[in-house]
Amino acid sequence: MTFATAYYSRAHARTGVPLASAEELDALLLHLSTQTRRIFVQVYFEDDPDMPEFAIGIDGDHGALYYSGRNHIGVWYTHNPAITSIGLTDYENSDTAIEMPDNARLPLTQIRAAAAEFFHSHGDRPTSVAWREQA
Repeated sequence: MTFATAYYSRAHARTGVPLASAEELDALLLHLSTQTRRIFVQVYFEDDPDMPEFAIGIDGDHGALYYSGRNHIGVWYTHNPAITSIGLTDYENSDTAIEMPDNARLPLTQIRAAAAEFFHSHGDRPTSVAWREQA
């Protein structure tokens, strides 16, 4: 039984990677954190008519989150006030570059916890991390 689907590579572009639990999502994130490139993973609950946009940028032992939808209209990124850089970091999704703000980067442990929260809430924006709306 699939509850969510992750999209991040050309190999899975049509069908995605089925995720039946938050633990499966976490295992995928841990696997992707060992890759040499920065990866952008989109996660959807396909059966949700109000499906929010949720994405996870993975960069080794750090990452960033993107959210849009439900009660949070606009584009929202995680926010790390300790990072003052206003630059962008490129992540890759199916050979396409995706930019996310440098100050959206958080330790992977926080990213994993927020991703689990997203999964358990069936698509609500995680409250365990700080967010900033894109200007």
